[in-house]
Amino acid sequence: MRRRRHGSARWLVAFVLLALAALAVSAWSLVDDPGPRASPAQPLPAEPAATEPRAIEPAAAASPLAPPPTRLQIDSGGFALTLANVAADARLLEVVHGGARIEGTVQSGERLRVLPTGAPGPWTLALARGAPWSIEVGAGVERLRLDLAELALHELRVGAPAGGAEGTLPRSGRTDLTLGAGRSTLQFTRGSDIDARLALGSGALVIQVDPASRGRLELLPGPGPATLIVDAAVTVALALPPGEPPPLALEGTWWRHRGDDGVTWVRAPVATLPDQAELTVMLPAAGSAPLAVTYR
Repeated sequence: MRRRRHGSARWLVAFVLLALAALAVSAWSLVDDPGPRASPAQPLPAEPAATEPRAIEPAAAASPLAPPPTRLQIDSGGFALTLANVAADARLLEVVHGGARIEGTVQSGERLRVLPTGAPGPWTLALARGAPWSIEVGAGVERLRLDLAELALHELRVGAPAGGAEGTLPRSGRTDLTLGAGRSTLQFTRGSDIDARLALGSGALVIQVDPASRGRLELLPGPGPATLIVDAAVTVALALPPGEPPPLALEGTWWRHRGDDGVTWVRAPVATLPDQAELTVMLPAAGSAPLAVTYR
């Protein structure tokens, strides 16, 4: 009977020890497990070996800087003045006729002045087409003749001549021209990019706009009448300010658009919006002189 008790006690002790060992292993696994593990990071792509050539992005091409314009200021002394363009390889500026002298270094990008010497006029100045220009003509020219369609112009500023002005205006650049007492006849030749302001004088003005021209023409009112002759291929929008419009003589089919800033007439065979016109003629203020728009 004694032996059976000792055997049962041994099995009991072994069972308890095994149970304690199982509890210890379970507790240790709970302490050691930090929770769900992150997925392993993806390996970075290997750097190419130093001997392998790397693709180089092409650098953006730097736009060449435009040359600065040659600034020309003209004081004609009251004589008649002709400005004409010549070949690009000709001398930059030359006095072809008349008592005038050039002050300054005759080089592209310089500032030049043309002054009277006291000798009689009229004057003729030849300007080369190979360089850009910025030209200012002082007021008081007896009569002004322009041949500038082929010239690269940044800006043309003309004070009021004593008489009229005639000839071709530049195809590009800014034109700011004040007219005088004589009759003036000016032309924008084919393909002009028009950016001009013309202050009307007491003499009549005729402006001719050739095909494939577009842009904006501002007419400041004066005591003299103005006639705009436009090629039939160019659509014109005539923007008038609020209030009483100037006397108008419009030839052809025109469409009226009324807005808060005034009335705009568009000359076109079918209904056309003002922003669809190729040439916009602006009248910031209404004058008393008549304005006629005709077509060839």
